[in-house]
Amino acid sequence: MHPGTGADRRAVSDLISDRILQLGEGPRIGIEVPGATLVDLLGQKDGDRPIVWLLREDSRLLGCTALLSSTPEQGWSAKQLTEPALSVIGLFTDPRCRGEGLSRFMVWWALDYAARLGSVDWLRGVARSDRVMRLFRDGMHCSNVETVLRGGRHVHLLQQRPERMPSLAALIAETTAPA
Repeated sequence: MHPGTGADRRAVSDLISDRILQLGEGPRIGIEVPGATLVDLLGQKDGDRPIVWLLREDSRLLGCTALLSSTPEQGWSAKQLTEPALSVIGLFTDPRCRGEGLSRFMVWWALDYAARLGSVDWLRGVARSDRVMRLFRDGMHCSNVETVLRGGRHVHLLQQRPERMPSLAALIAETTAPA
């Protein structure tokens, strides 16, 4: 995992478009930040932390995610909005790698990353599909799942306590500079 930069725009845009088309959701790209997409956030920082992180194997882009140190307002309670959290506002993997567990590895990395920051009580995200919600609830033991109506659709609010996973470094290396 390493921070994304402006030089990654084309590769990230292509990966997200391929994934969304593979999911059958049409050629739209959007996340929880008004006026910005994950591609627009490449190279930007949230305080001193990179927002967009990329998962690569050698030079091949396998996945991307964006992490913000705030909770999107819609759906979360007033109390939750005051709690220190990192929010996953986008997580996409190469559709050619379906079934290889890349999303799981990226979430494990984000849980570990949030724990290493030390000032984060929750890792949060929103799932728009029941399949994704079940993956996190059942497959990753995310016990904090709430379903709400948002924009006329049911969405699943997911949150999990950060957790250090020291052995994860054997599977996923992290660099602070682009590979």
